[in-house]
Amino acid sequence: MRFWKRAAKRQVHPLHMGLVGRKQLSVSLRPAEWAELIDSLAWQDAKRRSAWAPPEEARELLMPIVRAVLEDVPPDGTLQVTTDLRGLAPQDKAGPRRTLPAPPAVERTEWYVTDPWLRLRADLRDGSVLDLSVTDHVRHRRTEKRSRSGRLKIKVKTKGVARVSATRTLPRGAAVRRPATPPPPFVSVRVREGERTVIRTDAKLAVDAQVRPTPERILDVLTELFRWTPPKAARRTS
Repeated sequence: MRFWKRAAKRQVHPLHMGLVGRKQLSVSLRPAEWAELIDSLAWQDAKRRSAWAPPEEARELLMPIVRAVLEDVPPDGTLQVTTDLRGLAPQDKAGPRRTLPAPPAVERTEWYVTDPWLRLRADLRDGSVLDLSVTDHVRHRRTEKRSRSGRLKIKVKTKGVARVSATRTLPRGAAVRRPATPPPPFVSVRVREGERTVIRTDAKLAVDAQVRPTPERILDVLTELFRWTPPKAARRTS
C-alpha cells in the first residue's frame, strides 16, 4: 500500500501538489510544460476520491482561462500566471473595520476585502504581449440589533465587484482597425497608438462572498482586444 501511494504521488506534477496544498501558484511556463501540468490536474480530477484532486476554482475557473490563452502562445513563448484561489476568507485580504452611524440598540460595522486572485502575462504568436488582471472587491456590512427582550439579531450583507483589466501590446507597426460592432455593454475599450500600440479593455462584473465571475465573462474581456486588429494579425482566444 505504501509503495502504491508513493507511485501515485510521483505521477502528480510538483506544481499540481502546490496548487492543491496552498491554492496558490506563481509560475512562467512554455505551452508544453503547461500541458504537463494540465494533464496532471485532469488525471487526478478524474479519479474518485483522489487526495490530489484540484480545487474547484482551479478546475472550473483558472484552467479554462489558461487553456484559452495557450491557443495563441507559440511553442517557444511563455505564459506567466500568478493566482491565489484561497477566496475571500483569509485575514490578510481584509481591510480595517469601521463603525457606521446607527440608531440606539444597533451596532453597524463595515469592512472591505480585496482579492487580486489572478495575474496573467503571455507572449503571443503575432509578437504581441497579453496582460490580464482580475481583482475582487467585496464590501461586508454587519448589523447587530438587540430587541427589548435582549435577543440579539445579526445580519451580514455583502456586495462586490470584480475588476477585470486586460491589455494587448501590439508589435511595432501593427495595424489597428475599429470593429464593425461595438463591444459588449459591460466592456470599455481604450486604444493608445504609438510605436507599439496598446489596446486596453476593462470591465466590472458582479460578485459576492461565494461567487466569482465565470471564465466566459473574463474571456469576453480578453476577446475584445483581438477585434481591434485585422483577422490575419492574430487569432482570437475563445
